[in-house]
Amino acid sequence: MAQLVDLQEVNYIAVPSQVFHFKLRGGLAMSKMSFQLTQKEKILLQKHYEFYRSLETGLRKSATDAQAHFVAVCRGHAKAKTEHEIAYAKYIRIRAVREQEKRALAKARPPVPLHEEEYPDLRQAA
Repeated sequence: MAQLVDLQEVNYIAVPSQVFHFKLRGGLAMSKMSFQLTQKEKILLQKHYEFYRSLETGLRKSATDAQAHFVAVCRGHAKAKTEHEIAYAKYIRIRAVREQEKRALAKARPPVPLHEEEYPDLRQAA
């Protein structure tokens, strides 16, 4: 089962004194402030992450209407209502932004040569 990333790291994009805007896929502009987790949300995520994640991924089937609604929130088909849904929905948004940032950084890096012949300076020195 996947482990929750350190919540201090997850919450890194929230800067209380400033509001930054950025665009998600599809052009939706969001404020990074909307991704800040409260202390209560952090505690909920630390305590229930495995359960939340198992519902989201389908490893655990919804046994109640509340769990079915939670899954709908995870998939973006319903609006978060409970504190559990709100906390996990924020976490999902943070995770998506972090993945988007990782992909952007990976595209910006030059490719690393895999073979000796791709290092022309080293061949000349030898």
